[in-house]
Amino acid sequence: PDTDPGAELSTGLGAELDTVRAEIAVLGRDLGYHRLTPAGRGGYLRWLAGGRPTARVPVEFALLFLFGLERRVLVDADHDRSVRRDLPAIAAELRRLRAGVDDQAFAGPANALLDVVELTGAARPRPGGVVTFAAPPAPGPDRTRVPMALRIALGRSAATATPVPADWARGWLWYHPTIPARTAQHRCPREFDRLFTARYTQRHGAGYVPGATGTPIRITYQPASPGLPTTVVERPDLPDVFASTAATAAIGGLLDEVTAALTPYSRWLARHPEG
Repeated sequence: PDTDPGAELSTGLGAELDTVRAEIAVLGRDLGYHRLTPAGRGGYLRWLAGGRPTARVPVEFALLFLFGLERRVLVDADHDRSVRRDLPAIAAELRRLRAGVDDQAFAGPANALLDVVELTGAARPRPGGVVTFAAPPAPGPDRTRVPMALRIALGRSAATATPVPADWARGWLWYHPTIPARTAQHRCPREFDRLFTARYTQRHGAGYVPGATGTPIRITYQPASPGLPTTVVERPDLPDVFASTAATAAIGGLLDEVTAALTPYSRWLARHPEG
């Protein structure tokens, strides 16, 4: 929705939220519902009942709620088959809270749990099946966190021998942890994308087909909740294409070729930025 459904509740709590915020700030890493005073627990429950508004919410409230989502995804899933049906709603709520709670203390754990939810809920690839590629994740300034959607799409491509489209290959190249970005990618990104797409199509036609690796996509997840242990989440049916030396050499070699062709133009732009 365009408006936060619980914004009025958050505004109405007013001074109470300020009191609760001061109380929970002293808990630090010992944050837990059972450690709150009755007033703190009451404030948290009213926040939940009011639709979890993000306006002025203490980040600790969002973290407490995330603790519950972790338990649902990591613990309940062992004995409750309905958890899988909950995953899309859990992912949507994590994204909503992440967008509204402007605090890295929540954004980091939310991103990590989103990766687990997306990997756990990804559809199983069928040998010989067709992979449908939507729009790829946009290249972001942070290249250290590979979008899980990209890892999953490449894994499905490898599992079904489906060619990787050029726009997804550009994302693969951008986020590859062992392939550094080149100056031309930053200085003349439009020309780089056009030339990469042209050379990629010339070399691989409909797209490069990564081979299935012996390494599955795997996450070592450290829960934000102090009451849950470190967990390894793995999908043996989805190869980790980022771990493939052959695929890395193929995509990295094409990067070198495109960079060499664009370097003279890139250097010219450095001297004539308005040229």
